[in-house]
Amino acid sequence: MDREAFLDELVRRALDLQSVLIAGPRRIGKTVLASEALRRLREEHGALTAEVDLFYCATAREFAAKLALACLGSRDGRLRRALAGTERALAQLAADTEIVARLPGLELHWLRHPERVPDEEMLDRALSLPERMAEAAGRPFVLLLDEFEEIERLGGDMLLKRMRAIFQRQRRTAYFFLGSRPSTLRALFGRQRQAFFRFADPLTVPPIPVEAWKEYATRKLAAQGIRLLPAAADFILDKTGGHPWGTSRAFSAAYHAAVAERSDVLDLDLAAAAFERMMDDLTDVFVQELQELDDIPHARVVLHRLARGERPYAGTRVHPQQVRRALQALVDRCILRRDGRGEYAFEEPLLREHLIRAGG
Repeated sequence: MDREAFLDELVRRALDLQSVLIAGPRRIGKTVLASEALRRLREEHGALTAEVDLFYCATAREFAAKLALACLGSRDGRLRRALAGTERALAQLAADTEIVARLPGLELHWLRHPERVPDEEMLDRALSLPERMAEAAGRPFVLLLDEFEEIERLGGDMLLKRMRAIFQRQRRTAYFFLGSRPSTLRALFGRQRQAFFRFADPLTVPPIPVEAWKEYATRKLAAQGIRLLPAAADFILDKTGGHPWGTSRAFSAAYHAAVAERSDVLDLDLAAAAFERMMDDLTDVFVQELQELDDIPHARVVLHRLARGERPYAGTRVHPQQVRRALQALVDRCILRRDGRGEYAFEEPLLREHLIRAGG
């Protein structure tokens, strides 16, 4: 399945009111694809849509406020652009009688003074809002909940049970659950004792084939009057492994290098020089990501060995059991993936490139 077919599948399932789970490493395009599916649902099929990123919610109450704003913003583009997802913004919204009038029967009076609404009631009202809006409008509602694994931090099992109790009664609402920790999400949706057991069907974001990358980059550069030589394209794709974020960054860096040199040909030398500058610019990004792994004992030792092409267990003073735990934790966080028995690869090849350059 290519990504266009994947988008068609997302749209079809949403129109059939089937919820889906999309779990995978960061920066592979999950949110971009899901947001594009929402756009098509909104513009081509008249669906109501909204997005909430749970990573930026500090509490369950803030999640409820952001959810309510996102849902109400589905009926008014000004809200999507202007409001930030706070209770103050909710009160400002409720003061706009024009918006309230467009949503008859939704009892939005509670928004005028959200600070007076108890936490549980606010959550229930916000979680029920997509379905009630869908009923009032006579159209389906599709809600994207990004970084859904953060729900454990916001309220854990009790919040999940509350959400499931409300969601399972809805008949006009579908959900896209996205997350960057597949093991956590697989547990939430795949274990019988979990509240969301089998609530959403898992889908895997398909990789972008090498030839598709070459065709796309060649076409985009040609539109700017720049000819992409095969050797330059092969160099970039070899370095990035076709990873969406890294490949896009590398081709963009090469394009800007060609513009700076006033060259209408992007050759290997130009691509290699641009890649070097890009890696320098990304140093702080990868340093910060590695710091986020400091809670995993021996993670850096394992990563450096793998980056050098060495076996993770051989030639180290770390006990094999500790290495095994570090490997499992890195797989769980989508830093590594298993490619076979005892074989591991970096999900993001540019991180491996950074580690090679950093040494250690």
